Amino acid sequence: MNYRAISLATCAALLTACSPSELKKTLHGETDRRVRISTASAAAYQKLRDLDVFEAVAARRECDAGKGVKCAGISADWFRATQIHPALGRVFLENEETSARVAILSARFWKKMYGGDSGVIGQRVDLGGEKYTVVGIVRAEIAEGDVYLPWTPSGDSFMIVALLRPGVTLKQAQAAADAAGARSTLEPI
Repeated sequence: MNYRAISLATCAALLTACSPSELKKTLHGETDRRVRISTASAAAYQKLRDLDVFEAVAARRECDAGKGVKCAGISADWFRATQIHPALGRVFLENEETSARVAILSARFWKKMYGGDSGVIGQRVDLGGEKYTVVGIVRAEIAEGDVYLPWTPSGDSFMIVALLRPGVTLKQAQAAADAAGARSTLEPI
């Protein structure tokens, strides 16, 4: 059986039968439910997390892992809110958000530093003088940096993303955020 021909035929069918937005959903999940939220504080972030219009609300900030390693501190729901799934291993657990020494590596960083060895999952690695246990690997084409570390939002310098619940419109979510006093602006990603 010619699997290459079948693969090419499937790709051609997808490209001709699907609109660009449908193809994007097929390849990357329901992107039309993801929103970026502009807000001013960690208090607003907490208010947004309490709203039932969102399936997940998550935060991200840049951090320093030293030695030129690009690092992002993320809340536990980051991968659920962005609909990104690890290529290997798992995402952070909610109880790891505050103090766990765990890390998720980008595939690019994993291949560069560890030769693509899947045995790095569960191993302790040195990042900026601190030891972290690697729990997952994120595909290179979707990773924004080298390493993800768990982080609980504080202060006011971070990005928030959310995943709307099925059936909830952007307008409904904005109204709920306004009613909660979250002082936020929602926009599609």
